[in-house]
Amino acid sequence: MAYRLTNDPKYINELMSQLTSWSAQNPNLANPNDWPNVSPHWWLLDAADRADNWTWSYFMVLGTAGWTPQANTLFLSRIYDHGDFLARATPGSLKANRTTLQATGLLTIAQLFPQFADAPAWQRQATSLMFDCLNAQFYADGGHIEETPAYQSATLSALAQNYQLSELNGETMWSRKPRRKLTRAIEAYYQLLSPDGTPPGLSDTYRASTALPFLTNASFIFDDDRYRLTTPRLDDVLLIGPDRLQQAAVSVHTYLPDRGTSYALPDAGYYLLRSRELGGPDDAGSATQVVFDAGPKGGTHGHYDLLSFELADSTLHTLIADPGPYRYDDSADRRWVVSTPAHNTISIDGLNHAAIEGTHNPAIVVDRFESAPDHALITAHHYAYEYLKGSPVVGRTIWLDRSGDNRTPLVLVADYGQASATHTFTTSFTLPGKEAKSLGNGIIEDKLTHFYTLRLQSIPVTGQTSSLRPTFISSRPPPSEKDPARRFAVSQTGHQAIFVTLISEYITTGEFAQAAPTAEFAAPPVAGQPLQIRITFASGETQIVTLDSPPLAPVNLPIVAPPSATPLKASTRRHFDDLQTTPP
Repeated sequence: MAYRLTNDPKYINELMSQLTSWSAQNPNLANPNDWPNVSPHWWLLDAADRADNWTWSYFMVLGTAGWTPQANTLFLSRIYDHGDFLARATPGSLKANRTTLQATGLLTIAQLFPQFADAPAWQRQATSLMFDCLNAQFYADGGHIEETPAYQSATLSALAQNYQLSELNGETMWSRKPRRKLTRAIEAYYQLLSPDGTPPGLSDTYRASTALPFLTNASFIFDDDRYRLTTPRLDDVLLIGPDRLQQAAVSVHTYLPDRGTSYALPDAGYYLLRSRELGGPDDAGSATQVVFDAGPKGGTHGHYDLLSFELADSTLHTLIADPGPYRYDDSADRRWVVSTPAHNTISIDGLNHAAIEGTHNPAIVVDRFESAPDHALITAHHYAYEYLKGSPVVGRTIWLDRSGDNRTPLVLVADYGQASATHTFTTSFTLPGKEAKSLGNGIIEDKLTHFYTLRLQSIPVTGQTSSLRPTFISSRPPPSEKDPARRFAVSQTGHQAIFVTLISEYITTGEFAQAAPTAEFAAPPVAGQPLQIRITFASGETQIVTLDSPPLAPVNLPIVAPPSATPLKASTRRHFDDLQTTPP
C-alpha cells in the first residue's frame, strides 16, 4: 500500500527482500501434515493467512515498474506452494475458525490464479470445505459456535471476501441457502457490537478494535446501507472497485444505527436490550445497551460466563465490562479472566460453573425476554452449579428503564441463589478504570467524565457483605493486555441469597446537576415470590418495579464439574489461531 501511495522504491524493494528471505527460510515440507512439528515453518493457519495477504499484496504491485520479473517468478512459485500445502494438509475440526481460513485461503488462490493446473481441483475441494465450515460453525440465528465476536468477525470477513470473488468471476457456488446463512451471521455480529462499533469483550475478544471497516465492506457486497458506516479502505478498492465506491454515499457514524430496541440470538444465547432506537442524526449516542449471555460456553475460546452481561451507555462508554482474554497462556491471570467469578454474574464459593455446551441446553433456561415501550427485561436461570453439594441453582433478571426521554442508563439487576446446602453466593460487577470509590452501605460511584457519574447501589440485605477491589480487564492484545479496573462484589452465605443492584448514571456538575436515583425494597424480599423495588428519582417521583423470581428448584441434571484450570495446549497458544487482528 505504501508503495502504491508514494511510488517510493524503498517499499517495493523491502517487499521483495522479505519475499526472498522468507522463501530461503521456509522450504517446502515433504509431508504437509508435519506442520505441527516444525513450528513456525508452515504453521497451517499462518499459511492460510498468507494465502490471503500475499495475494492482495501481489495484485497491488503487479505491473508496476518496481516489481521485477525475478520477484514475479519467485512469488508465483511460492503462492503455488501455498495452494499445494493447503490442499494436502489435513483440515482440523469443521467447528474451528482456523479450518474456515484454510478453506478460504485455498479458494482465494484457486480463484485468483486459475492458470495453475491444480486450480480447478483446489476450487472444488476448498468450496466443499468452506460450506461445511459455514454449516458447522454458525447457528441458525447467526451466532458463532465459539461465542467470541472476534473469531466470528475473522470468519465472516473471509467468507464475505470469497463470496464477492465468486460473484466477480460469475461463479454460482453460493446458492440462496448459504448466502442467507452468511448474511444472517453478519447481522448477528452487527447486533452484538457495542454502540460505538467496537466488539464487546465477550469471551476471547479484545474490545479495542473496530468493526466498521468490515461492515462497510459488507455493505457493498450485500447491498445493505445500514452497514455503510465509515470511509472505504484500499482493500475495498480492490474487492469492490473504484467506480462503485465513488457512486455510493458513505456517512461516517460514531454509533450503529437501525438495530432496533432488542434482539435475540436464542441459539448462541445472546440477548440485546437497548433503551431506544438509534436512527436519525439527532439520536447519535442515545441508546443504553445491555448484552446478556445465556448461551453455550463456546469451547476453548468461551468463558464460564453464564448470566453475565456488558453495559454500555449513551456516551459510548463501557460501564460494566467483561474481563476479555488477557493472553493465551497457562497463567493465573488467564485462568482468572476465563472464570465465573471474574465475570459480571453470580458465582458460588469462588468456583466455575460447569461448561455448558450445545444450543438450548436444559442446564440453562431463558424464562422471559420482553421489550415494552417503558422497559425491557430478560430473566434466566441455570443448573450449571448442580455438581456442588445441595444442587445449587442461580438466576438473574435484568430490567432496563425506557420511560420518558431518559438518555442515561437506569438498570435493575436482581440475582438469586438457592441450594439445600450452605454455600457462599456472590454477585459481582467489573468497572473499567481505577476511579471507582465505595461510599459505604453498598454504594459505589465512578466518575466517568466531568459531568457524568456511574452509581451502583446494592440494596442492603441482612448478612450480606460487599467489597471493592482492584482487578483488570483485557481490551488489547499483548503487550498492552491489561487495563486497570475495579470489581464490586456482594456476597451472602447460606442456603439462599437475593441481591438487587440499581445501576444508574447521573449528572453531577453544571446547571443540570441532579441527585442520583435510589432503590429500596417496597416489601421485604421472600424467596420464590416477586420482588417489589421502589425507585426514587431526583425529582422525588417514585416508581414500583415488580420482578418475578425465576424457578430455582433443582432438576438433577448430569452436570460435570469443570476442571480447575483450562490451559491451552502449548502448540496452539502462540499462533494465528489465538491472535486477533482487524478483519482483513
